Amino acid sequence: MAYEIPGFKMTLPAVAALATDLAADGDLRFRFVSVDSAGTVDFSAASSDDDDSALAVIGVMQTGDAQTALDPVEIMVTGVSKVEAGTGNVTAGQRQVTVDGTTSAGRTTDVTNAGDDQVAVGIALQTVSAGELYACLLMTPGGDRSTTA
Repeated sequence: MAYEIPGFKMTLPAVAALATDLAADGDLRFRFVSVDSAGTVDFSAASSDDDDSALAVIGVMQTGDAQTALDPVEIMVTGVSKVEAGTGNVTAGQRQVTVDGTTSAGRTTDVTNAGDDQVAVGIALQTVSAGELYACLLMTPGGDRSTTA
């Protein structure tokens, strides 16, 4: 069972698209988010996005009840957070990267050796299958572009 050891949390307003997703899909907590130039929060882009154009991950969304643009969203920035696994399995001890897509935005998967453009956002503390919640030691903001442990 996933668990949390909260560290620093903060609240920022939701971007319109995130509020729309939350209103349509219900509970989308425990996914990584980024902040844009307007200071609003949205799901994080895929780890394969170039660092120069992608927004940096700032933490994990803890509340999933923003219904309109600018509604507040609580974000855990440090500590151990529940996180939703993305399209692949998550392995305890492995660094995690964000995945993108309409149903998996903000979720994570294990770092692969596919290239040096993956930015680690946390370390899995539990092994789970796609779509399950797990405990993740947060490594935000930023991350390590290296694919070696």
